[in-house]
Amino acid sequence: KKDLNINNIILNFHEADPNKHKGANIYYQLAAKRIKTFQTSIMECDEGIDTGRVVFKSKTKKIFGLSVFKIMLLGYYLQSNLINKIKQLKLKKKYPHIVKNTSGSTYSFPSFALEKEMREKKIRTFKFIDYLFIVKLSCIKDCKLLYNIISRKIMKGKHDTLG
Repeated sequence: KKDLNINNIILNFHEADPNKHKGANIYYQLAAKRIKTFQTSIMECDEGIDTGRVVFKSKTKKIFGLSVFKIMLLGYYLQSNLINKIKQLKLKKKYPHIVKNTSGSTYSFPSFALEKEMREKKIRTFKFIDYLFIVKLSCIKDCKLLYNIISRKIMKGKHDTLG
């Protein structure tokens, strides 16, 4: 309540556009289906799976050809920007929530079949350069510098270099 200026409301920090992708661990599906772009969202909860009112959507970003790790990192970065927007907004509960039928598939943790499909398509959860990037990030103690490096590498599309 103190951080978000929200009184008695529950928010869902969703890792995709809920009209296209519902559920959890969507990053694997985005990589496996070679989705070109994605965006994250913050929504109010209701009785359905990712069917509540969308409060904010992030910018749309290109993800084609990225590892699952890089898609995930980009998603977390986009979510943090949305959280900063939420802090400036005064939200009020809007009940009752009506569950509407919306399009999109619902996903959960990747199955063995999906992992096999990803291996066959040579889609990686981590690329070697990702491991090096993690090592570099783990050495940074200044949070602002960490964010700047992630921003520069992920948001500006410099995905295959350590920067």
